[in-house]
Amino acid sequence: MISNYFDKNKTYYIHHFETPFGEMTAAADDDALVYLHFGHQNIFGSRKEINHIIDKTLRQLNEYFNGERKEFDIPLKVKAKEFQNMALEEIKNIKYGETCTYGEIAEKLGNKTYSRGVGATCRGNTIAIIIPCHRVVMLNEKGYYNYSGGNEVKKSLLELEEKYANN
Repeated sequence: MISNYFDKNKTYYIHHFETPFGEMTAAADDDALVYLHFGHQNIFGSRKEINHIIDKTLRQLNEYFNGERKEFDIPLKVKAKEFQNMALEEIKNIKYGETCTYGEIAEKLGNKTYSRGVGATCRGNTIAIIIPCHRVVMLNEKGYYNYSGGNEVKKSLLELEEKYANN
C-alpha cells in the first residue's frame, strides 16, 4: 500500500526515529505531513532530511509521549477516498483519553452497517497517533483489533492517554 500512496514525481522528506512504542517513520512534503507510521519504511524518491514539518511533528510527538500534549496542530495531507476522509474526520474528533466504537463512528457517518468500512479505514490510516485510530475500539472495548501499528501498541497508547487524561 505504501508504494501506491506516494507520487513518484515528488520528493519527500523522511525521518526514522525511536518512540517509547517502537520505531516510526515520518514523511512530509514542503507543506504537510503525509505519512506517520510504526516501523521502518523506505519511500521512493525521499530525502533523509528533517524539514520544518517533520521537526514540528517530532516535537509534538515527544510532548504527547510525555503526557504534555493532547492535540496536534500539524498540517496533514491524507490520500483517501470520500468515505475514508469522512471517517477520518470523525476519528479526529475523538478526544484524548476517550474511545469510540467502530459502530459509533459508523452511526455518525449515517449507518451502523458502515462499521467494517470504518475498520478498514483505520487499518489503512497513514498518519498514526495524530489521526487517532487507536481510540477506535470494538464494542466490548477489550478488543484492540485492526490497529495497523499492532494491537500491543494500540493498547499501550490507550493506557498512556488514560494515565494523562486528567492532567
